[in-house]
This record gives sequence, structure tokens and C-alpha cells, in this order.
Amino acid sequence: SDEANNTLSFQDMLLLMEELQMDQSAEFATVLLNTATAYSFDGQFETALQFYRRTEQIYHLLVRPEDYLFAGLYNNMSSLLEKMGRNEEALELLKQMVEDIYRETSGFLVREYFGERRQES
Repeated sequence: SDEANNTLSFQDMLLLMEELQMDQSAEFATVLLNTATAYSFDGQFETALQFYRRTEQIYHLLVRPEDYLFAGLYNNMSSLLEKMGRNEEALELLKQMVEDIYRETSGFLVREYFGERRQES
């Protein structure tokens, strides 16, 4: 299947990047994230989660928690966890994502995204 070919290509890329000692780079994290997404689409949820967790470890080395990269990662991870029936974990990741964005933007983007609730008089 195309998904199987894609995951094989991602694995080849990851091996090459490890050989080139790029395994702590933002580029490596991007390939990990894409590999996780491919595994998720192929229904290999546990494997996908392992790749997402490894991406998270690298992001913690490279960027602040408020960075948009974490928001995208946590969005993908929460979607995967929901597919796995791990709804509490999915919800916790979404809460973390919103808190981080709120802290970074003083709430502006969160209010913009979700809309401010107005009290009717």
C-alpha cells in the first residue's frame, strides 16, 4: 500500500539522518512527526504514538512549550489518543496546548480562535 511505502521511506530518511548525526535537529523532528502521521493513517496507533513522543522529546530540547510546533504536535497526538480510546489523555494534551498558547499570547489567540462569549443584556 502507499502508506506502507511512505512509512518505509520515512524510516530510511530517519536512519540516514541518524547516521549524519542530525537526530536532535528540528528537521529530524519534522520527519518523526510525518512518520507518526503516516503510521496513524495506516492504523498503527501505538507505533505512531512512539514517534510522536520522540518528536516531543526533541521539541523540548529545541523550542519553548509555547511554540506553535508544540500546538501542532499536541493536536495530532490528541487526535491519535482519541482514536485509541484514551480520551482523558487526549483532553489533557488539548488543555496543555490551549494553556501554552494563552500564556504566549496573553490570551489573544485563544479568544480569537474560540470567540469571546458575550453576555446578552
